Amino acid sequence: MIYIEVNIVNKLLEEAKASYPFECCGILVGSADNKKVVHDFYPVENKNKVRAQDRYEIDSKTFDQMDRKAIDRGLRIIGIYHSHPDHPPTPSDFDKECAYVWSEYSYVIISVKGGDETEIKSWFLNKKRQVVEEEIQR
Repeated sequence: MIYIEVNIVNKLLEEAKASYPFECCGILVGSADNKKVVHDFYPVENKNKVRAQDRYEIDSKTFDQMDRKAIDRGLRIIGIYHSHPDHPPTPSDFDKECAYVWSEYSYVIISVKGGDETEIKSWFLNKKRQVVEEEIQR
């Protein structure tokens, strides 16, 4: 389970709508001692300009900067988020490959249909190395 405050969920949904028909992406920061709690998020530029409608890419330098920024605030990176324009909030094969590389993170996906209707889900890699849905508690 991942805890995300309603105001943060609403901001993520708005960002996904604003970037439609392209994927937005960013980093979720918070704490993950006994439970994963999102305290803030950092939108980042989608570096994938060729396939921005169905792929995202976070620059490694930007990722490192956001990691340091989180640490300076006493937080840590606990997840990655991105949108799926006109597709459901389920992991693509590409998303699953990312989960295998960064297995400690939650992957929040925001579906945007027609630039307006939204749905949000979270996924993680379990101990059997399967990508499974993770409940979002608001």
